Amino acid sequence: MSFDVPARNSVLSFLTFDDPNLRRGIEINRVLRWAGRILQNSKGSEATYQLSHPVDEFDYFLSHNWSTPRIQKYLALIWHENSILALCMALVACAAVLALGLSGVLPLELREWSHKLPGSDQETFHWSSPYCAVVGQFAFWIGLFQGHVIRNFFGKGNFVFLDKACVHQTDKNQQRRGIHKLGAFLAASRSMVVLLGEDYFNRLWTIYELATYMIHHAKLGNQPPITLLPAFLSSCIVPVQLISTAGLNSLVLPVTYALFPSSWQLPDMNIGVSMLEIIGLTSPFVYLAYVRPMQERVRNITRLSNFSVHNAQCFLEEDRALVTNNIAAFMDDAGFVEAGSSSTEKGRVEALQKFDRMVREVGPQLLTANSGRLMFSGWDFCSVFLLGYVPLGVDMAIDRHARGASAEYVVAILTYFVFVSLSVHEMNFVISYCVGKFTPTSLWTSILWAFVIASIEGSIIVS
Repeated sequence: MSFDVPARNSVLSFLTFDDPNLRRGIEINRVLRWAGRILQNSKGSEATYQLSHPVDEFDYFLSHNWSTPRIQKYLALIWHENSILALCMALVACAAVLALGLSGVLPLELREWSHKLPGSDQETFHWSSPYCAVVGQFAFWIGLFQGHVIRNFFGKGNFVFLDKACVHQTDKNQQRRGIHKLGAFLAASRSMVVLLGEDYFNRLWTIYELATYMIHHAKLGNQPPITLLPAFLSSCIVPVQLISTAGLNSLVLPVTYALFPSSWQLPDMNIGVSMLEIIGLTSPFVYLAYVRPMQERVRNITRLSNFSVHNAQCFLEEDRALVTNNIAAFMDDAGFVEAGSSSTEKGRVEALQKFDRMVREVGPQLLTANSGRLMFSGWDFCSVFLLGYVPLGVDMAIDRHARGASAEYVVAILTYFVFVSLSVHEMNFVISYCVGKFTPTSLWTSILWAFVIASIEGSIIVS
């Protein structure tokens, strides 16, 4: 992605700070405080401005629409910031519980369950206390909702640009200077995180931010480091996480035992039936998370292909002249039009037309390159299902070990539950394809992967 740019030796005033005190950032910990209260609306004050302070650079530039609901932005941000840390904390907690359980440190309050199989005498089944199901999930949710606080405590928090806090909203002179230097804020950002609301690509401000960042990096010959976060994704992931964890232990397994009493003595049947129930409960959310981004991407590519500065919407219409003047100044300073031409009406029109052409040319390419086929990684859901089944497998492994099972059997149980969680994800993907019509390559890859996983599960069961 590159452009032919005239050589220029002059200082790019639009992309540099004359006053370093204008280059202010806010800790992501403060952005996410009180469930992202600062993301509620665009109204700022002296107090919100004081939440930021001068920085040398930003970890990322946060681009979003104020029309996108606050809770969606908050959940998308905490998933982006904390999901990996939360997963690591949960797995470490599971490993700790497993080590303590296998070493006999944890008191196993074995509960006796009695039932009678058809044609046989009464049998007794023992089940251990669900330490890992509780501790692992607690660690995950703490990591997800407080991970940014933990990193900030160790001095590892991210500093971001958020317009409401980093540009003065009440001092009009300061505000004007900050808005004029928006290009400099972008140039000082190591990456950009885009919270994709439904109308993100319809808004002039956000297209201006995204395109300026994109064009600036393209001019330098770099691939722009942009992360696209569909804001609605959190509304799909969180319910799936709850169903896969709390639902598995409090709803799915009891229903399985009620419908199939013999599953007490047939754990493979027990898990198989519960897996089908989990797929049934979570598939609508997974379908929405897979199919909706594909539909949105098609619409967004169309919007970018037909983009026009004059047709884009403004949250405040009185801002349109300000934004278009900034675009023209950026095109001038960056060397895409004749030097100084943006100060004339003819030069301003030329700069805006060239900006339109650049957005139409590289916008769809950027969207595809940064969103992939599904606009988010399938690992998001793999990790969710993993946390639904692995703690259950750890508790079962501890229980079997306490009752004299071999080490090989314990390892087989843990491996089995890992592959069961992956199977749930792949089967959900196949179901979503049947309704949403993904690309054939994606379908066959998923079916092949599901077949491989099923084969491994089968070999574990047989062994």
